[in-house]
This record gives sequence, structure tokens and C-alpha cells, in this order.
Amino acid sequence: MKSGQLHLPKYSLFIYLFSFLAVAIFNYSCEDKSLVESENTEFNVVEFEPVFVKKILKTPIYAHYMPWFQTPYVTGYWGPHWTMANKNPDEKINERRSIASHYYPLIGPYDSNDSDYLEYALICMKLSGIDGVLIDFYGQSKFNDYPQLLTASNAVIEMCEKVGLEFAIVYEDRTIKNILDQGDGNKIALAKEDLLYIEKNYFTKNHYIKIKNKPILLNFGPITLTSNKDWENVFSEIITDFYFFPLAYHPQYYDLNTIVDGVYSWVGEAQSDDFYNYGKQFDYLGGSGIFEFREFYEEGGWDNTGQSDILPREGNLLRETLQKSITSSVDFIQLITWNDWGEGTAIEPSVEYQFEPLSIIQEFVGTSFKKDDLDLSISLYLKRKEYKNNSLINKKLDQVFYYLVSLQTSKAKEILDDL
Repeated sequence: MKSGQLHLPKYSLFIYLFSFLAVAIFNYSCEDKSLVESENTEFNVVEFEPVFVKKILKTPIYAHYMPWFQTPYVTGYWGPHWTMANKNPDEKINERRSIASHYYPLIGPYDSNDSDYLEYALICMKLSGIDGVLIDFYGQSKFNDYPQLLTASNAVIEMCEKVGLEFAIVYEDRTIKNILDQGDGNKIALAKEDLLYIEKNYFTKNHYIKIKNKPILLNFGPITLTSNKDWENVFSEIITDFYFFPLAYHPQYYDLNTIVDGVYSWVGEAQSDDFYNYGKQFDYLGGSGIFEFREFYEEGGWDNTGQSDILPREGNLLRETLQKSITSSVDFIQLITWNDWGEGTAIEPSVEYQFEPLSIIQEFVGTSFKKDDLDLSISLYLKRKEYKNNSLINKKLDQVFYYLVSLQTSKAKEILDDL
């Protein structure tokens, strides 16, 4: 060995090289991790308050909303409104799940408790010029699936506030009959509990729908409470002064006189001059707009309603029923419906009709937003699902949300296009 020369055995050289590489890899991974952390911390979400959509139509327009859809991915099972008696969404035909509807949601079957869905649906409504939702409400009892429906109702109410939409309750007193059929309870006491819950939890909210500063309460009936005395007893402990709207003609059928402030129309009355002439005797009147009616109940193994199909006629049914409401000087218009897929009335984007119903509404209310703006809500939903485990991208999607609710659609589009 020459003087001053270091000689390493082969195995020592191997250990030296391995240690060098390990340190280098460790340092690189630390730098890479720091870079990722830096990227995550560098994107700061700026929260914007919701902005009201400007439109020509002054009459408020609301979408009737069903909170009754469940999937295994959120609630843990396929709910009955996707399955009815004989459909299995786990089975696919031509890449579509087998659901209880003639039509297929553009985003596929969804869960009413999915925040990604609520975000998409309400932004889509907002950019269509819709002012809020009228929620089909099954009460606060522990019976049947009502607790799940209550949770879903509260979820959409919370999202309405974030998006900048209003809401009101459409009380289903048929739920009382379902409970009584099981031999449990008193109809007045059960309904009173529901109404007290509504007063305490909803009437007090700033984004609850009001007419002349009074909250409105719609009733999809009456079904169980069929007399003026019944409703007087139910309302006896309600302190809040509110306006009560049962379905069309029911005041006449059930002699509901002192407790009725107005009526509203549904599928059978949407095209009826008789309804609007009848409604003039009340202080307030709710009109309707409908795109189509084509129920799936018989095919799905449930009892059908007996209502014949009502065809869309290339969207003219919706145009005509909306115009009839305006001509009749209604106080609000209810769209039948946002998402009743079982009855085929959904104006929510579908594979079959795409954005056609909402484009008609945009034109009718006179908003500057178009179909391309509605696409952004779909993109937001799809990106949420695609990048559900990516915290950085979800921060950017949070920013998209705030841009959309504040109507900064071009900025939202820029972010979505870059992802």
C-alpha cells in the first residue's frame, strides 16, 4: 500500500455507497414533502358572501325539493326512491344503474346527505334564477325513515344559507296517518310536535321564505288533519304569526276557512284556469311550473297515482304553465319538481333532457346566466369526486364554490380548467 492511500474492502465500499444513496433519498423525500406542504399552505381560500342573481322576473320562483334519496356510499344502503319494489341500482344496463325512474340523473344516482351533491344542486338552481327550495317535509318523529329525511332536510337548509338561497317547509301530514296506522299516538299531538319543531328550528332563520315579513308554511294535503278545528288545535301553541297554504281546493273540500291564507297548485292544477279563478278568493296564491309528468310507480311495483302522463311538448308545457302563473298574478311560483325522479317531474339535469328545463327557466326569469354557467356546477361535482382525497385540489375547489356563489363564474372556470 502506498503511503497515504486509503484502501476500503469491497463490502465497506458497498456500505459507503448505500449509506450515501439512503441519505440522498431521505433528503430528497424531505424536500419533496416540504414542497407539497408548501403548496398546500400557499393556496389560501378567500371566502366570498353569496350574491343575489339579478333577473327581470320579480315574482319569486322556488323548486319543490325531495330529501329522500340514499346510497350505500353515504347512508349505507340504496333508498326506496331509487329502488321502489323491484329495482337494484347495483345492477347496470348500458353503464347505467337500474333505478326506479324513466329518466337518469346527469350525475347518476346520488345521496341527499352528500355535501358534494347539495353544493352542485343548489349552485345549479342559483345560476338558473331559482330563488330557493320548498322542502317536502316528513316531520321530526323517529318513525320509519323519517330521521334520515330530517337529517337530509337540515343538510339542504344549511347549504341554502351558504349558497344564498331561501327555503320553506311543505309539511306532509300524511306522515301522521302512517304513524297512527301502527297504533301509536294522537294525530293532534303528533302534528303539534312537528309544527313546534318547525317554528323553533326554521321560522327563526333569516333565509326562511316570508311574505310581508311572515314565514309561509305549505301543506301537501291535508291528508290526516281534515278539519278547520284540527288545524286550529295543531296551531294553538305556535307563537309565530305565519301564512298557511294547503293544496288547491282542499279548503273547499274540508271546510278549512279561518286557518287558510292562500292555496297553491300541483300537477293537476298547473294548467287549470279553474284553479286560478278559485284562488282569487284568498289573500295569497301560489302558482306552478311543470316540465313533464311520467310516473314510474307501476313499473317499479308501487301503486300509481292515477294521474295520466303529461308530455313536455318540447318544453312548451313548462313555458305555458309558468306564463299562466304570471298572468294570474301569483305571489310565488313552485317548480314541480327539482328531483322527483319517480314521478318523472324532475327539472334537475338528466341524461335525457340535459339542461333543457333549466335553460327555459333562465330565459323566463330573465337572467344573464346560460347553460355554460350551469356546466360549472357539474364540473365542480365531478372534480370533488375525482379528487376527494387530495387536500390541495379540494382547497381550490372550495375557492370555485365561493366564486360561484358570489357569481364570479369566469374565475371559477379558470380554476376548473387548470385542474
